[in-house]
Amino acid sequence: MSKFVFSLLLMALLGLVSGGVAAQDADPEEATGESLSAPEVETLFTGNTELAVVMKQGAETGRRYKAFYLSNGKYLMEESGGFRHGGAWFVDPLGRHCFRPGGKDKTKCDVIVREGDHYIRLRDGGRRGRFSIEKGNTID
Repeated sequence: MSKFVFSLLLMALLGLVSGGVAAQDADPEEATGESLSAPEVETLFTGNTELAVVMKQGAETGRRYKAFYLSNGKYLMEESGGFRHGGAWFVDPLGRHCFRPGGKDKTKCDVIVREGDHYIRLRDGGRRGRFSIEKGNTID
């Protein structure tokens, strides 16, 4: 194994041990707040409802949803049009909030950043959403 590959593996391992992903690592131009650690993300979502606005390329799309995250790793989502669906969620070792919609094979993971009185989802080099949290299940 080359020294370069070994160095990359070591840096990746150290990133896992640190428990979080720096917001500036996720997207230097988009992140202005502090990224949450894995325990903070777990506490933020477990047993609570996310009230979100979807973003694309940093701009709001007009699409909104509510998602309630159960402690058993399941979630229930209600889209702004009333459509309901669910799936599985978890927090990965890097502290990212991950979810897999029911019936889908693809897992998506977002870095969660606190910005003032709300939170931002960062994925694939940009803002994917802005949200706040309500205690408990406010969907039903």
